[in-house]
Amino acid sequence: MTLWPASEIPVRGFVAAETIGRNWFEYQLEIMRQQMLIFGVPYDRSDQVVRREEVCLHRFYVEKQTPEQILKDMPECGAVKNFDVGYTYMQQVADVDLASAWKKVDAPVLLIYGTTDGATNSNESQWLVNMINSFHPGRATYLQIEGMCHDFTNAASPKDCLGGLRKGKHGTFNPAILTGVEEWLDRVLSGRI
Repeated sequence: MTLWPASEIPVRGFVAAETIGRNWFEYQLEIMRQQMLIFGVPYDRSDQVVRREEVCLHRFYVEKQTPEQILKDMPECGAVKNFDVGYTYMQQVADVDLASAWKKVDAPVLLIYGTTDGATNSNESQWLVNMINSFHPGRATYLQIEGMCHDFTNAASPKDCLGGLRKGKHGTFNPAILTGVEEWLDRVLSGRI
């Protein structure tokens, strides 16, 4: 079995919410820049940090060095210091060829993005919709939910979303995601997608 069981097990549809469309290495650099800007870091400083972290992350994701090896040489490498999961798992995630994996999924796909999610962005979901539809025309649908954070709760802004996530505080669940998924499932099950 692969990381993508939907390509091996017949499914009627696939829902992906608050996800990425490009490889993890590129995503991590882009989201790092985005989050610094959300929290008010000036553009020049955020660019300097991303340039430095690109070197660190290349050593981590491409060269497969351990965080300890990298930090020994470059203690300023913040991106490799704290993972919520084992670092080898993150290296495996970065190795996933998303385009090849999604090409194998010939089922209707719903991509959901919440407008106040600061952990990803609409470009990622749009990229994924375009990618899937290039392989399987008309199979991917994009759903944008106003005011929804990464954890499917309401947030006033990406800054509020990220601040709450970082503190482990969650807002009120945004029911629009359920309505959107239900409407999409009705179209899938009735053969309209």
